[in-house]
Amino acid sequence: MSGLILCRDAQVRHPFYIKDLGINLYSAEELCYYIYNHVFLIEEPFFGEELLTFIGTECRLADLERKLRQWKSQEADLGSLLLVVLQDIPYYNEMELKVFKNQMHQLRNARPEERVKQKADYMFRQKKYEAALHLYESVLPAKGETMEDASFTGRVYYNRGAAYAQLFSFAEAAACFEKTYELLGEEDVLRHLYFLYQIDASVPVRTDLLEKVPAQQQYRWKEEFETIKKREAFAGKALAARAALEKSAFRREVAVKDLLLDWKKEYRSLVKE
Repeated sequence: MSGLILCRDAQVRHPFYIKDLGINLYSAEELCYYIYNHVFLIEEPFFGEELLTFIGTECRLADLERKLRQWKSQEADLGSLLLVVLQDIPYYNEMELKVFKNQMHQLRNARPEERVKQKADYMFRQKKYEAALHLYESVLPAKGETMEDASFTGRVYYNRGAAYAQLFSFAEAAACFEKTYELLGEEDVLRHLYFLYQIDASVPVRTDLLEKVPAQQQYRWKEEFETIKKREAFAGKALAARAALEKSAFRREVAVKDLLLDWKKEYRSLVKE
């Protein structure tokens, strides 16, 4: 999160810690940056005593602290408090604040489960895949429950599958994409499934689903997959993954497990539950 290192004209003695991202904020400007760019992570407890003290004492913005305490005593909602901070600290211009207000309006009108999904999507974009998976799971219907919104549930399963794929849990990813197709019926989901089958031969193939795709289309997907594979074969972690997956069945299983163990340790060091 190097983007949060903005300006340090007034160094604070006690930075404000952001648990979700595992970072410290060292100035009022960094606080504004965090609010503006990470709003999906912010919930009601954000404006607790620790933050108010940070604003008033560490950032030397006593007037803003008093204003926030007054607004809190009047039971102002989270969006209003966030806007007070952004309007009092001259870091974003009027046009940027207008964009933020529109974003807050959308969040207010969103269903609770949609807000959780947005947070999960944000964690996914930050490559915090395990945290994203935990959030996606929390909004899926429990076993035996009736799905009220198949479209929403399908999108959650799709993103959940993408997160599993990023963690190289291909069987879990395939199961999510299969569920997505059952709910949404979109051919592009079958394309992702086809790619997973090409990546890892141990993933059980749903032939009943692939039979829905014409042979000519499958051939085009295979050509696309081979092109992507050649392009990514020597890029970063892909080199290690390719080497592991190309081993014999038994050696591949051992190599992939070792590889995943190393990568999951790396991911867990970034994820703050």
